[in-house]
Amino acid sequence: MRLLSYRSALPVLVVASVAMATGLVPAQAAGPPGWRIVATVSASVDGTELTAIAPADQRHAWAVGFDLVSNSGTFAPVVMGWDGSAWTQVSLPAGVVADLGSGPLLDAAAASSPSNMWAFTAGGGWLRWNGQWTAGRIAQTPIDIDSTLVFGPSDVWAFGSTLPKRGASTPYAVRYDGPGGWKRYSVPGSAAIGAASAVNSNDIWATLGRTEFADSGRAVGGLVHWFRGSWHRVTGLPAQLRTASLGSVLARSDKDVWVGGAVKDSKGGSTEVVGRWNGRKWTVTVLRARATSNGYSMIAMVTDGAGGIWGLGNCLASSNCSAASPWRLWHETRGNKWSRPIEPRLSNHDTLLSSLAPVAHSVWASGAIREGSGANGIVALRGNVPG
Repeated sequence: MRLLSYRSALPVLVVASVAMATGLVPAQAAGPPGWRIVATVSASVDGTELTAIAPADQRHAWAVGFDLVSNSGTFAPVVMGWDGSAWTQVSLPAGVVADLGSGPLLDAAAASSPSNMWAFTAGGGWLRWNGQWTAGRIAQTPIDIDSTLVFGPSDVWAFGSTLPKRGASTPYAVRYDGPGGWKRYSVPGSAAIGAASAVNSNDIWATLGRTEFADSGRAVGGLVHWFRGSWHRVTGLPAQLRTASLGSVLARSDKDVWVGGAVKDSKGGSTEVVGRWNGRKWTVTVLRARATSNGYSMIAMVTDGAGGIWGLGNCLASSNCSAASPWRLWHETRGNKWSRPIEPRLSNHDTLLSSLAPVAHSVWASGAIREGSGANGIVALRGNVPG
């Protein structure tokens, strides 16, 4: 999930005061291979967004997010589950919700099996499914969690930044190893860890810099690599990546690592940029889009199941993107050939996609759809229905 970099896009969809009836639209048993909405969850309060999807296999996945009480600024967690035929909303026990802490805005999730799913709130609360629901807090100090990797029941990472009262934020990476609980690891560099991707549990790549670009207009790019039991700064990044706001990474091997972010364009906005490491050198591609004052950044990249990549671009918090265009998709085919921006019409209503997750030859997406003066959470799909 990449909510914090474009949080201002959501109020365009989730707006004040609307009473919406709770309801779900089950996923279609079959459908066209293009992008479409397959499930909707209505808010129990003023508006909802699904921010992240955690597939375990083709028949098991979770989508997490939040309900927003706009007039009080508080949140309630939202969880949906996929059983191979339909998405249904999960009712969390009241004690579990309380253990998440205040403002339980779920914004990151991952799973290693149908009995091992973890989700995290922006403020550092964790939610776990291992046959039953449990929850807790990583730390009492102010932190901001943006992403997670789950390798097993006793091997879980959470990434983000510290939130100091004074001074700049610093990278934050903690690992859960079961009996030992959560342990923080030192990460070189500055700014938040916006995204992480792993070749395996001993080979992890993570980006730095996403929130700084979005919140202050100051681009800070960085990449770190976990190997041999510690985090190392990746040196030799091209200038376009060092000055980019890197917010996504996809590591398919140590000779096939992709990063994505944003670079300024000629109209004062920004457009998506990607870089690829082939084990010897970097190749940088500024994606082909008309320059505007809108601020787009690549906030997610996932495999498409056929050797290519789907990328998701979102408007940054400082941008003036309209409700009708806060996101767009990109498709890469073998050979670093990227499409022009793809804006599928998911509905006659305004929509927002906030994350992507691959499963087999299909891709799940989470987000929100405008309904009246509020918004409902959505799950979208590209490809055949998994199951």
